[in-house]
Amino acid sequence: MTLPDASCEPIVLAYYYIWFTRGWFDGSHTPQYKATMADIHPAIGSYDSHDPDVISEHMKQCVKAKLDALAVSWFYQKRNLTGATSDDILESVMTAASDHGLRTCIDMEAAGLCADRLYEALKHYLSRYSNDPRALHAQGKPVVLCWATWKLGADVWTQITKRLREQGMDAFHVASNQMDPSYFSFLDALECYTPLSPEQTVMEQYTGARAAVDAYNETPAGRTRPGRWHATVMPGFEDRLMTDRLKRDDYAHFRMRRSGYYYWETFAAAMASRPEWLHVTSFNELAEHSHIEETVEDGDLYLRLTAEFATHFKAGRTAWK
Repeated sequence: MTLPDASCEPIVLAYYYIWFTRGWFDGSHTPQYKATMADIHPAIGSYDSHDPDVISEHMKQCVKAKLDALAVSWFYQKRNLTGATSDDILESVMTAASDHGLRTCIDMEAAGLCADRLYEALKHYLSRYSNDPRALHAQGKPVVLCWATWKLGADVWTQITKRLREQGMDAFHVASNQMDPSYFSFLDALECYTPLSPEQTVMEQYTGARAAVDAYNETPAGRTRPGRWHATVMPGFEDRLMTDRLKRDDYAHFRMRRSGYYYWETFAAAMASRPEWLHVTSFNELAEHSHIEETVEDGDLYLRLTAEFATHFKAGRTAWK
């Protein structure tokens, strides 16, 4: 079977989160997030991520936003508060996405996993979905986004992916929030999940990342196996009310939406950096206020803006190839 391959396509991909229950919205299941969720009201109402009707409605919104694919936040075998596993929900999302002309991949939630556990998780996913036509593929391999690569380091990830490759389970690995070219030892593409540097503008971050990738590709390793740059667009960010983060090193603070202006700012920076793919942070990371999902507060503004960005990106990508 020949699988559709996105290697040369200008893919627009959004992060999609599958852990919500109705208790997230009223704080009964996640009291630490009650304050930060108080000003967000999805147009479809409070929801459970495993509900097929919710997933179907989300896919319709993704089509409206002209997305090509979803990176589904995935915990290996973790059950949510309704008892559903991430595999159960992933399967529902993959089917619904495919029914709407979208492809899917996972964003492997690796934070907190030891090397052995990460290996087992990736083996589980790749064994099941490597040849699934619903999955996003690039260079003939299933796409896997990798969150928290910095926790274990490039050497450990390289050993894990080499071990899987030797067993016939290779993947097209994309970093989720990793911009260090040394990680090209196993990665195929770098990406910045949240462009929130206090020292640099988004434009400086992205053009710097593009320059670093281009410089890497001039090295012997890069000429043998070129790396890619995937830029992120993000409508806003807010985690100041997430009480469990107040003392953490990754406490990221906020970026005001400014009625879509910040979203345009990230898109302008993304386009200036000539990315191979465009990542959207996010479809529905509601607690961090990075969502484009239709809400009572903003209507479908961010879906419409995303559709504009997708159209411009694909036209621009064709021009600068």
